[in-house]
This record gives sequence, structure tokens and C-alpha cells, in this order.
Amino acid sequence: MKYPKLAKKHEISVVEQIEQIRFCEYQAPVGTLFTTCLLFGENGTILARGVSLCSIQDGFNAKQGRNRAIGRAIKALTNMKNDDPIKYEVRDEDEMIPKFVKVGKTKSVIKVPKFLHLKEAAKHYAYKSEYLPTPTEFEMEEFGL
Repeated sequence: MKYPKLAKKHEISVVEQIEQIRFCEYQAPVGTLFTTCLLFGENGTILARGVSLCSIQDGFNAKQGRNRAIGRAIKALTNMKNDDPIKYEVRDEDEMIPKFVKVGKTKSVIKVPKFLHLKEAAKHYAYKSEYLPTPTEFEMEEFGL
């Protein structure tokens, strides 16, 4: 078994299907907006996808994002279904909030939509937990698929 630590938390029969686990983060000028986890099986088949969103109002935590993303991917693989739709409704006026950004050595405050993380994630994914997904253009680029 390639991932014995996962077998402590999840069904062994599910974990045994996983040949490779890969992560990537979606970067925007205002920071990381979401983390994606793909679980690969034999012959490079994508078994499941998990997506963890990071609100503009939260500080990005890579470990927490990866843990949520892999948990959602394993949930999809275990249940063999999609779950947790990414719900973004286009609003006439998204609430704008201040966000500190660093460009070189300069720090600035800019106004960004409060739900930017949802808006961007919804461009790529319909669910946070997806079974047998088709890779998106973002994933093909990030993972070299």
C-alpha cells in the first residue's frame, strides 16, 4: 500500500486504489484562492478530485487546504459520486473588501470582491468533491496532463 497514513483514517479498499496524489494551488494577484487534489489510479486514470476554497478574508494555509482537498477527493472516491456543489451566484454588485497585496517591496491595499474565491473556482469546477472527473484546462496545465 502506497499511503498507509490514509488507511488509518479511510477505508483500506478505497486507499488501495490510489497510485498517486497530486496537489496544486490556484494563485491570483490577491493570493491563493483554492487548492486542488487529484487522486490517480492505475494507468494515470483520475479517480477523484477534491477542491478546498480559501476566502479572501482568510489567510492561506497550505496544509489545511491540502487536508481539506484530499478529504473531499477521498469522499468522492468512497461514495462514488459528486458532492458539495460550488455555489456562486453572479451578483449585480459584489461586496468589495480591502485586501493587502505585496508587489515587489511595496504593500498596497486594493478592493476585491468578497466572493472572488467562489467566482474563480466556479469557472473551473462544479463540485468540491468529484468522482471520475474530466481534467480541466487548469489541471492539464498545472499537472502536465
